[in-house]
Amino acid sequence: MFYSEIYQPGVADFDRSGKLGYEEILRIFENTASRHSDSSGDDIIAESRNGITWVLTDWRVQIVRRPDSKAPLRVTTWVRDSVPTGRIFRDYTLADETGTELVRAESRLVLFDLRAQKILRIDQTRFRSYRPEARGVFASAAPRLRAPDAFDGETVLPLRRSDIDFNGHVHNTKYLDLALEALPDTVPRDAFTGFRMVYPKAVKDVGSVTLKYTLTDTGPFVCVYSGDTLCTLIRFECEL
Repeated sequence: MFYSEIYQPGVADFDRSGKLGYEEILRIFENTASRHSDSSGDDIIAESRNGITWVLTDWRVQIVRRPDSKAPLRVTTWVRDSVPTGRIFRDYTLADETGTELVRAESRLVLFDLRAQKILRIDQTRFRSYRPEARGVFASAAPRLRAPDAFDGETVLPLRRSDIDFNGHVHNTKYLDLALEALPDTVPRDAFTGFRMVYPKAVKDVGSVTLKYTLTDTGPFVCVYSGDTLCTLIRFECEL
């Protein structure tokens, strides 16, 4: 089932360049996905109170153009039709009033037992409640991300209480904000054409994280560490 909503941007959604912020794009997608789950009878908040939750492990986002006005936007999301084992794929599009696609994205999620701290097999009843679709927004699978062998710099950033979500982890969209904060001022932040984020390990129960970055011809690459543990890989993409 394709699930669509109209989103009306507000002033808080725009960054200092006057464009819809990168983290805000993820929040719009995530909140629309949550309401899609609710409509399918899979209430994420209620399930988490019972110890079962969806954990997002991967974002892949391609940006055609970031909106620079408060004109309404159409957000569409759906679960992709595939045989579930330990994961599902969810796709998203963001379009303007004319139907022109501005952003496309996919996320990968696993069903997680918070008490046992393990990934669960996704049952067919839960999966089929989403009425999955065959379409995917990308023609091929994303290549695997690997941490660089060397970095150009690093910074330590404190975590705030507001960074922690209802599962007790740093919320998945917050890592993007942390990565942008860690990049040097010489990196232009208004021209990214996409990004990948992969979360090998959740950040929790720490007061700060270390962000290490390297600058490449195709965009900066940031890794988030909790102590010596690699928790998140973020690769920004720029036009060559």
